[in-house]
Amino acid sequence: GANVLCPNDTIHLLVTDTAGQTLSYAWTPANAILSGGNTATPLVKPSANTTYAVTAINTVTGCMYRDSISVNVISALQNVTANAIPDTIDFGDTSQLHVLYTSAASVRWDADSTLSSTAIDSPKAFPKTNTTYWVTVTDQNGCQVRDSVKVKVRRTPCASSHIFVPNAFSPNNDGKNDKLFVRGNLIQDLYFTVYDRWGQKMFETRDINAGWDGTFHGSRLDPAVFGWYVEGTCDSGEKYFQKGNVTLLR
Repeated sequence: GANVLCPNDTIHLLVTDTAGQTLSYAWTPANAILSGGNTATPLVKPSANTTYAVTAINTVTGCMYRDSISVNVISALQNVTANAIPDTIDFGDTSQLHVLYTSAASVRWDADSTLSSTAIDSPKAFPKTNTTYWVTVTDQNGCQVRDSVKVKVRRTPCASSHIFVPNAFSPNNDGKNDKLFVRGNLIQDLYFTVYDRWGQKMFETRDINAGWDGTFHGSRLDPAVFGWYVEGTCDSGEKYFQKGNVTLLR
């Protein structure tokens, strides 16, 4: 038998032929052999206790020999699995991360400002975009195993339904529809402008709470159709643009 300290440490196995024969070798499990699977000294990297079997064939006589060796991993840190519940969220929601392991002295998630903590087993994640979180688990022997989990974020679309600009308003001081406002909850960095049929700017603002009162340089404008457009950034980070027309009524 042989031992390695940590999961995925490498070690060379060795077959000794005392008879001086010419031998060919085949090792199993093949997927646990890093290199040299057809030699007497393969390099292996066990992630858990593994028994390696070898078949040696004398290339002259055809005689076959079989043997095996067990490689034990001293560390108890055999399996580390990170997961997220749920692994797909809407923008603005959170996901609960977990890391499962057999034994550990410490847990450390890679630094990320969208984690509630990097030093606990189950932090909350609030990513704004698709994010992969990595965690390192260390045991009492100093052995480390890393795993990752990806959280996907469904981005909030910049749909026209999120913004509303009336198609008419009546600035006649009757307390009803006296100003033209942009209405919407999912837009940031707002820019709203109104222009006449010749393209001259009548009004502009970056404040969603500021509306147009139907005047230009202090003068009340006659009834007419005006153009407008809105641009900004949605909560999801996407750029937004919308334009339309509004009728000024008296």
